[in-house]
Amino acid sequence: MSRYIVAIAGVPGSGKSTTANAVSKCINAIQQKKSASEQDWAIHVPMDGFHLTRMQLDNLPNAEEAYLRRGADWTFDADQFVESIRDIRHAGFGEYPSFDHALGDPVAGDIKVCKEHRVVLVEGNYLLLDKAPWTEIRNIADETWFVDCSVEVAMQRVLRRQTGNGVAPEVARKRVVTNDLPNALQIAATKDRADLVLPALPMSC
Repeated sequence: MSRYIVAIAGVPGSGKSTTANAVSKCINAIQQKKSASEQDWAIHVPMDGFHLTRMQLDNLPNAEEAYLRRGADWTFDADQFVESIRDIRHAGFGEYPSFDHALGDPVAGDIKVCKEHRVVLVEGNYLLLDKAPWTEIRNIADETWFVDCSVEVAMQRVLRRQTGNGVAPEVARKRVVTNDLPNALQIAATKDRADLVLPALPMSC
C-alpha cells in the first residue's frame, strides 16, 4: 500500500502539533465518509518522543548544560528519529515513542503506525535543519511544510504554556530567553527549505 509522508517543521510554539492533528483529523473524517472502515488513514508522529532520556542526559559530559538546553537539536536522538522515519517509509508500520511531559521522558512504543495509515504527518522543530542527520529527512519525506509564526508571538505562547504547566513566571521567562529563543531563531532560518509555508493557526501552541 502506498504511503505519503509529510514532514512539518516550525519554531517552538508555532502550532506544529495543532496543524498535524488538524490535518490528520480532516483526512480521517473524509476517509470515513467514503469508506465503511473506521481505520484511520492518517497519523501524527511527533519528534518529541525522541528527546534524549534523563538517564542519557545524566551520562553526557555536559549534563548540566544539556538539561538547561533541553529542546536544542543536540538534545534529541536525531539518528534514531531519522531511522524511524525511514522505517515508516520502507516497512510501513512500527511502534514509536511519545513524550510524557509529566514524567519528563519519552514513552516507548506509544504511537503505533499501521500499514493502513496512508498519510504520516511527522512533526518537529528541526526537520529542515541543514545538518546531518536531519538533512536526510527531506530525502525520505514526500513533502516538507513549515508552520510560519513570528518568533515573538511563538515565544509568548511558549511562555504561557510553561506558566500554565506550573512553572514560575521568572523561571519560565529565563528558559525562554536562554533556550527557546535561540532554538527558535535557528529554526526560523530553515523556512526557505520547505516545499510549503503555512500560516500558523490562531492561538495554537
